[in-house]
Amino acid sequence: MGGTVFVQDPDTAEFASMPLAAIATGQADGVFKPEEIAREILKLHGVGTVAAGPSNVISPDQFEAFYRLLHDKAGHNFNLYKKSVVARRITRRMYLRGVTTIDEYMKFISDNGPELHNLVFDLMIGVTSFFRDPLAWKALKSGVIRKLAAVNDDSPVRVWSPACATGEEAYSIAMMLHNELELAGRRREIQVFATDVNERALEKAREGKYPAGICSEIPPAFMRKYFTYTEDGLSSIISKEIRGLVVFAKHDILTDPPFSRLDLVICRNLLIYLEPEAQEKCISLFHYGLKNGGSLFLGNAESPGRNISLFKSLAHKKCRIYEKLETKTSTRMPLSVPFASEKTEQLPSLQKAEECRQSAVGIVQEALLEAYAPAAVAVNRYYDILYHNGPTNRYLCQPRGAPTQNLLELLPASLRSRIRGGLYRAANDGKHVSIRTNVPCDDGQKREVIINISQLQPDLFLFVFKEKGSAPEYPEETRLEASAVEETAVRQLESELSATRQDLQNNIEQLKSLNEEMQSSNEELQAANEELETSREELQSLNEELITVNVQLQVKVEEQETTNNDLNNFLASTNIPTVFLDHQFRVKRFTPAMSRLIKLIPSDVGRPIIDMSQENLGPDLIADARAVLEQLAPLKKEMVINSDWYIRTTLPYRTADNRIEGVVITYTDVTEVKAAEERTIHLASFPQLN
Repeated sequence: MGGTVFVQDPDTAEFASMPLAAIATGQADGVFKPEEIAREILKLHGVGTVAAGPSNVISPDQFEAFYRLLHDKAGHNFNLYKKSVVARRITRRMYLRGVTTIDEYMKFISDNGPELHNLVFDLMIGVTSFFRDPLAWKALKSGVIRKLAAVNDDSPVRVWSPACATGEEAYSIAMMLHNELELAGRRREIQVFATDVNERALEKAREGKYPAGICSEIPPAFMRKYFTYTEDGLSSIISKEIRGLVVFAKHDILTDPPFSRLDLVICRNLLIYLEPEAQEKCISLFHYGLKNGGSLFLGNAESPGRNISLFKSLAHKKCRIYEKLETKTSTRMPLSVPFASEKTEQLPSLQKAEECRQSAVGIVQEALLEAYAPAAVAVNRYYDILYHNGPTNRYLCQPRGAPTQNLLELLPASLRSRIRGGLYRAANDGKHVSIRTNVPCDDGQKREVIINISQLQPDLFLFVFKEKGSAPEYPEETRLEASAVEETAVRQLESELSATRQDLQNNIEQLKSLNEEMQSSNEELQAANEELETSREELQSLNEELITVNVQLQVKVEEQETTNNDLNNFLASTNIPTVFLDHQFRVKRFTPAMSRLIKLIPSDVGRPIIDMSQENLGPDLIADARAVLEQLAPLKKEMVINSDWYIRTTLPYRTADNRIEGVVITYTDVTEVKAAEERTIHLASFPQLN
């Protein structure tokens, strides 16, 4: 609802599980140390609501600037998102960062990469859950899924979930399809294509690990069948069987081509964030990608809109499930180029006149070149032809096999060595080179031709073909006879061979170096593997020790339980009133026989005995207890309580390690002993007869 979530840095927490679980939801606006959280709260309090003032309304030019910045810096286009959504998210980030103006925030994100990516992540609204809107999923199950499961077909069931976020809905449909096909006894392959532009969300989706609280969203049968809990019980992991049915990939529905031959498209609560033109484009893409009779599952607030003729509703209007209808008209939408540079508009008449003028110039140039320019080709240093001019077909002929544009292969074999030598001399001397030769004609005779070779650029050479009598004279021209050409060609081949050997030697040395580096890396990986193996063994040993300690603790617990049972039975069976007090003379334990003197109940444990009635406990109880704690010596007193004689014994309460933790007070009934003593004294008072 637009609130702000700060999470404590797990490194500063005594138990990191709670902040880690909160961070794992992906909804935290910041992770800080406690004192930093306080500063952030004060910062928010000082900023207030950024969007309150009219001066902070985002203008169209500012929207365009934001879109360009996000596209250039992060590679994402948001120009088809609703401006209200974008403005709300930008305002929220401004509020979190304590920025009060739009221009200031634009400068801030230009210089701050993490904040830019946080804004992009906020704009990619990834709110989703398992089986969201159970009523709609129930309608999908009865109206679509069971029909797919009933089809007796070996072709795979193909489902596309665009804007899948963290994968909950993609896994939901995979579980439902798998379960229904299993119930129907069908063995069809399931292919769920889950796509999104948010790579961070896709990573979480691929992991398939969610908070344990998802059990409230998923049917219990699916939870038992398709999920397992982590050892700490904080997370649930999707089964490998379902994970293998879903393919996650980065894909922008507004720019990338859609999937095809689909049985079902699930796109829920994406269209509500897009402009109407983008919504229509998405609906058209869904219609294109679905098979005949395929189904479209939209969110509760979405519909095909003006493209309603492409689909028919299959369920209640709140469930938004549609079936594809065949149409005669094309549903293809024109491609748009975002952020295209504006072109200068020209009047149609001027633009047409300019085109005609350019066309006439081109025609005239072509005619002049064809009539007066010699046949020529431009090649690079590898003899690949880059440009033809004039009737080059009189001198060049395509060989048999695959077409080629290599000059050496188009010339007669007898000329190749001379052409190599001529190009070599032209490249090294920088002069024009002329080669006089004979070229076969179509009528079987030979035509005498002069080939002029000149270097235009370091990697551009011009070969001009001129027949005898029309060759131009070049200053500093070098004429090559056949023997000189052969010698030059040999030197060129030797030079090329030497360079090739040198390159080969360099490549061999590089390969050796790479091989040594790979061996070194392999040794490092092997050492790391050994360390991991050692660590695994140590963990295994530690685990065995923990198991042993756990067994010992279990034995101790059982022994303590037995001892407690024995002690409780002993205290219950003894007929001696006894009460145990701590240092503050609070009741710790008492025997059932104490009920003869004072009414104690289990809830009295922890209460100070001084707050209870002392009438039936004898005089100076607290004073005797203090004396015993000070002197650590037992104290006995004989007293009459309710006409009965008792010997009250006060002892220090000692623990197993000889610590004093309070006092123990026992009341021994000696009424019969006193009565016997009185009878004895009474009998002793009579005179004895000798």
